[in-house]
Amino acid sequence: EISSAIEEADSMGKKWSNALNQALDMQFKASPLRYNFDRDVVQFEGEALGGQRLLFAVSGEALDDHFGATSNSSVARHEAAASNRSRIETLMQRKFRLAPSPAIILTTSDVERLSKTSLKPR
Repeated sequence: EISSAIEEADSMGKKWSNALNQALDMQFKASPLRYNFDRDVVQFEGEALGGQRLLFAVSGEALDDHFGATSNSSVARHEAAASNRSRIETLMQRKFRLAPSPAIILTTSDVERLSKTSLKPR
């Protein structure tokens, strides 16, 4: 339903699209990356408009498949996330825009799908 509403708002013109972009705007904090052993993800924080805390995670599988992790060790996955943080943040922003949520995980299938899309111009 959210995706349909976003598409509809985008189709209503630039003013609606800009308002939607502002409403769904989020920023990444300069927080450190943390490896979560229980979930096999690397996590970091962000913030939505209005100060809502967001938690982002990229799966170990996505780090292996798309971001050059050299092994399935926590160190290799952390290093892959750190060296690709900008690209990961761009993909997270795209995913957040499509499905706003306080906790978002980026998976291998997300990377493949979101790499083919772009953010609407502001």
